[in-house]
Amino acid sequence: MTIRIKPAKPVITTDVRPSRRVRRLMMNQTDFPVSSEAVMNLFVLGLMTITVSITGITLGMVLRLSGF
Repeated sequence: MTIRIKPAKPVITTDVRPSRRVRRLMMNQTDFPVSSEAVMNLFVLGLMTITVSITGITLGMVLRLSGF
């Protein structure tokens, strides 16, 4: 008489494991994610610089045309 032993079933969990491809990418951290916060800070700083420059040029032209 032979007894067949069933393998233990894995425990059902509520957390979702990432796929194998994602896990391999997570292990291979050769590239680093670029923070969008730094890019946005540079973009806003550039917009402010352009605004101040254009305002200064416009004010200078008005003063020059008015004779000051």
